[in-house]
Amino acid sequence: MFKATFNDGISGEEWDWFNTSDEAMAWLNGKFGGADEIISESGSEDGRFNRVAEWENFDGETFQMTGNIEPIALSNSGWQEMTNERGEKVMVNPHGKQLDFEAALMNMDDDLREELHMALAPCSEAEFFAAYADAHRERFGEEWELAKDNPVW
Repeated sequence: MFKATFNDGISGEEWDWFNTSDEAMAWLNGKFGGADEIISESGSEDGRFNRVAEWENFDGETFQMTGNIEPIALSNSGWQEMTNERGEKVMVNPHGKQLDFEAALMNMDDDLREELHMALAPCSEAEFFAAYADAHRERFGEEWELAKDNPVW
């Protein structure tokens, strides 16, 4: 997996997940389509890539665009899949709290859950929940409620 991030200096940051570095690079190149001048560019064999460019708007103001690609290794980060004593599927968060699987899915942001599903499938439920908790923190600037030590439903 690869995560590509782009910021045009006005609209803010955009990011997406990709299965290959080539897919991530194609997305990033599309975002840089309006760049007037590339200031710096660097990459490494593990798939990391950084680019900074300038662009000028119609009023003559100059802005910087930044983009990067980084490899992401999926991990369960302490999340576990289990079956409770009633035979129901549950997730156990990194703090050992059991969460009803279906109810936990319903407590996810719909758009973010679908974006991750499209990018990560196939993966284990534990890997998915770990990736969701990380993406939720990044997108919303706070820890996902169900990843906390004492989640409140």
